[in-house]
Amino acid sequence: MSQPVITCFSIKALLVIALCSGACYSIAGAARLTDETSTINVAPYTDFLLDPKSTLTLNDILKHETQNKFSPITGEIASFGFSDTTVWLKLTYQDQRIRKINNPLILEIDTPILDHIDIYRPSETGYQVSKTGLLGDYENREISSNIFQFYLPHGSKKSNVIYLKIRSQTPLIIPLKIHSIERSIKNHQLDFSSPLIFIIIYMTMLLYNFFLAFSLKDKSNKYYIGWIISVIFITSFLNGIIQPYLGSNLTWVTHNFWGFASSVGFFSVLFLSSFLNLSKNAPLLAMIGRCLAAIFAINSIIIFTTDHRLWFETLVLAGVTSPFYLASTAYCAYLKQKEGYFGLLAFLPMLYALMFFSLGSMNLIEPNWWTINGVFVGFALTSVLLSASVGDKIYHEKKQRFLLEKQSRTTLEANNKALQTSNDVKDAFLSTISHELRTPLNGVLGSLSLLENVVETIAIRHQSEHSTGAMNYTDLAHRSAQDMLSLINNIICFTELHNGETKDHNQYFSPYTSITSTIKTFKKNIANKGLSLNIEIESLRSIEIDADESQQQRALEVLIENAIKFTHQGSIAIRGRIEKHAEGDPVLSITVSDTGVGIPQEKRQEILEPFHQADQSFSRQFGGLGIGMSVCKKIMDLQKGEIIISDNNGNGTSITLLFPAPQFRTAVSLTPATSVVDTKAVMNSPQPSFTPQSFPHPKQESIQSEGKILIVEDDFINQIVCGDMIKALGLKFCFANNGQEALDVMEKEKIQLILMDCQMPIMNGFEATHAIRASDKTYRNIPIIAVTANASLKDHNHCLEAGMNDFMPKPIILNQLKTMLNKFLGDFEPNDLRVTSNDVATAMSANEGAANESGLERVLIVEDNISNQMIVKAIVKKIGLETVLAENGCEALERLQQSPIDFILMDCQMPVMDGFEATRRIRALEGPQGQIPIIAITANSSDKDKQKCLDCGMDDFLSKPISFQIIDSTLKQWRDKKPRMVS
Repeated sequence: MSQPVITCFSIKALLVIALCSGACYSIAGAARLTDETSTINVAPYTDFLLDPKSTLTLNDILKHETQNKFSPITGEIASFGFSDTTVWLKLTYQDQRIRKINNPLILEIDTPILDHIDIYRPSETGYQVSKTGLLGDYENREISSNIFQFYLPHGSKKSNVIYLKIRSQTPLIIPLKIHSIERSIKNHQLDFSSPLIFIIIYMTMLLYNFFLAFSLKDKSNKYYIGWIISVIFITSFLNGIIQPYLGSNLTWVTHNFWGFASSVGFFSVLFLSSFLNLSKNAPLLAMIGRCLAAIFAINSIIIFTTDHRLWFETLVLAGVTSPFYLASTAYCAYLKQKEGYFGLLAFLPMLYALMFFSLGSMNLIEPNWWTINGVFVGFALTSVLLSASVGDKIYHEKKQRFLLEKQSRTTLEANNKALQTSNDVKDAFLSTISHELRTPLNGVLGSLSLLENVVETIAIRHQSEHSTGAMNYTDLAHRSAQDMLSLINNIICFTELHNGETKDHNQYFSPYTSITSTIKTFKKNIANKGLSLNIEIESLRSIEIDADESQQQRALEVLIENAIKFTHQGSIAIRGRIEKHAEGDPVLSITVSDTGVGIPQEKRQEILEPFHQADQSFSRQFGGLGIGMSVCKKIMDLQKGEIIISDNNGNGTSITLLFPAPQFRTAVSLTPATSVVDTKAVMNSPQPSFTPQSFPHPKQESIQSEGKILIVEDDFINQIVCGDMIKALGLKFCFANNGQEALDVMEKEKIQLILMDCQMPIMNGFEATHAIRASDKTYRNIPIIAVTANASLKDHNHCLEAGMNDFMPKPIILNQLKTMLNKFLGDFEPNDLRVTSNDVATAMSANEGAANESGLERVLIVEDNISNQMIVKAIVKKIGLETVLAENGCEALERLQQSPIDFILMDCQMPVMDGFEATRRIRALEGPQGQIPIIAITANSSDKDKQKCLDCGMDDFLSKPISFQIIDSTLKQWRDKKPRMVS
């Protein structure tokens, strides 16, 4: 039993001797803590030992030979830079305080980014180890703090030795302090508040720029927001503020920290490139910036997807990026750009901080407070300065925007003024061009209408080839002039409607009379095409509606014109009635149906747009400007009406116009006693109340034989034409050259109606009308009919507002004048003998083909317009050549195969096959030795059109309109060339 006791005693004695020996070894380098020095930097009292292979244990460290290998730390902070070596630290201290109760000592490692820390503290049973670190569980830390803190044993004044084993891929910068817990609490509060101040600065800048993003649509602002978010995260991690809140994700974030940190470089490079506008100012630097941003992105991807933490490599990358910041900002400053100065000033603090942090992390300079904490100060200053630079940019951009808007407003006002002037000039031009075009057309159409009467009379009395031909030519001339007038009317009406210059001029009128009058102007055209006309408007005979008659007539004219144009055979039906709309309100419904080509479903909306037609190709069958239906649509919009396009029972087209009729009356008298009908009551009443038997149409008085028609006109030709028309109608007339002369004539002559021109010298038609209506003479109520070349709806309304009774646009024709005189003077029937179109066709066909066997040279006329075809045919025959006709390219190819042709007069725009394609096929059939001269005859007269004709194989080019002399000289020229071509 004694042996174990001796052994136990011996062991205890040896331990005491060993501890005393150790105490004696380290007593000289011990840190002494007193009541006056309760906080002390213990790095100078610390020895270190490097364990490159990380194989040493505490037992190995405690061995005497290992103890001799420890070396003292010479600086204020233990620093070993980036190293894979495990560092052992040996710290000796003495607690010489008197007031120790409830105030233990704490060892503080003032850095939160060390991976592994093992602390060995002496106890009664030997050394006890505690393990912690960045890669450890935060919940297991001895003291909850943003840095590493450990309790130290205290007791007697003897020396205590503790050992620290530290291993980390982060920079091995280890600030060591010992202080009492009272001091620790105070220091911790101070140390915690310092980084919090920086975080508050960052958050303030973030919120400021986040709200700026709503007003500033700029990439640099968005990049700055990304940069500041990245800075907030990495600085919060580096100073340990965010670590307690990461929980179990702390280890993952630690491994991938530099993946997040790389976003600082990524966003800063993109921000600088955008802020300095390097793509414009320095393209090479912009390309380098994009490459650096890509490298930072790749660096992040590698860190996130592998086990590599790349601390050292990322710091090197940040160092490599620094010259880019300096070069970019310095170059823009050299260019005298304010952004360059701001950028240089803003990035310098960050670059200096990164430089000191990197050098300290690599242990190239002695670590101090600036190498550890300078990065927070540098980033804070940079964030503030960058935010200020962005704010300055916003201010100047807003200022620039204000100046630009001011300049734009000034320019816009000037442009609006110029546009208004231009519109005024355009309006004046349209008014002038309308007047100037209609004035000569008035002479043409008026003379033709008179000539028609003479020619028809001669043709009936002396039936011969010449008289029949003359009658046909006058009819062709009249139709062509009428087509030109229709085009002019459409253009003027379209321009006026689309400029918003048309206003409603509502008054009570009879829709029955209005529709009948409109249909009457088209009856001859309908008959000439051999179409039947069905009219169903009797229910409208006895009512009058309050609306704009002229606009309704114009819309109806468009529909009837289209129905005639697009219908080759069959019929046209026009129906009108008052009906109840889907919403219950009454409307005037006018439907025009035809048995023509129809409108495809997909084109029905498109044709209501300006310049659109169902067929837009060169080979389209029907011509026109493509504005008729858009005019109709605009009128319906102005009237708040509706236009409905549908099939006519699968055969042709049916178009319905629905005009609002909020009120109408059943009395034909326009006296104040006339009662206005409640439309809803009428709509609910039986339909027979609208029959013509209920309200008989009044009879007109017969024309008075006494009194003259006063023609007030300053144009001599129009005076003669109008006078001859009135003479042809069996009435008397007299002239006045202006309004003043008209007033003088009315004092001397008995006048029963005035035909009043509007634009005249001395006194115009409006002034003369005002003077007549304002006089107290008996002639103050005389009917005054406006006869003017200004034919727009605006002009129409102007005439009515001036006191005129009706309106006739120039050019006027005999039947139109007769209708107007009937309206105001009563019915009369002068000798108005006519020859039908069938008679003309029969007479013309009698001589056709007479020269087929004559051996004359043949001219193939390829033309789809019948009027033009007949005119060219007559000219060619008069030249002495034989004619062959074709209406399109396909027919032309057939005619060439049927008989030899010497010349071809080729139109370009035709249905089925246009002139270009026909020419190409003719040349292909002829082969290389093709000899037939092909001469283009087209209404397209530009150089581009001419070149297009020559390119497809045509030999010459004539632009419409053509004359006898032009065709004669052209054919003579090619007849002279032909023998040389053959030879």
